[in-house]
Amino acid sequence: MMDKTKWQAFWKILKGRLFFAVILLGVCFIVTQWVLPLVHQPTSAITLDNVGSRQLLRLRKNFDSGSVHGLNMRIRGHLNGTAVMRLFDAENASKVYQEKIVGSGDVDTRMGGDWYSDDCRIEYEPLSATTGGLKVEYIFKSSKVKG
Repeated sequence: MMDKTKWQAFWKILKGRLFFAVILLGVCFIVTQWVLPLVHQPTSAITLDNVGSRQLLRLRKNFDSGSVHGLNMRIRGHLNGTAVMRLFDAENASKVYQEKIVGSGDVDTRMGGDWYSDDCRIEYEPLSATTGGLKVEYIFKSSKVKG
């Protein structure tokens, strides 16, 4: 049987380790629930296979990603000619927010910036491109905390 001084020393060490474990679990919870969702938000993607014809795309944010404050798009692929990509404000169908000529050859370009809508429209219009393929990776940046 343990005497009183050994029991007190054991309990003091145990309380210290329990306190440290609770703090560590709390930090892990905060990092996984609040920090990681802000730092790492997964991208979505759309593939344009028929690059010889005009296409209109609508991109939407993830269902529960909160208030949007930015849009990042990366357009990659290959075209045998040129095309134009137009980013439209979702609420005003005639207002072009950004326009970029892409191609010819290997394509790796970016579009986007500050964005405060839950969706957007992209128009792809070939100028001289008839074959190839493009992949549009996009993410609506938001600051919502999961939980």
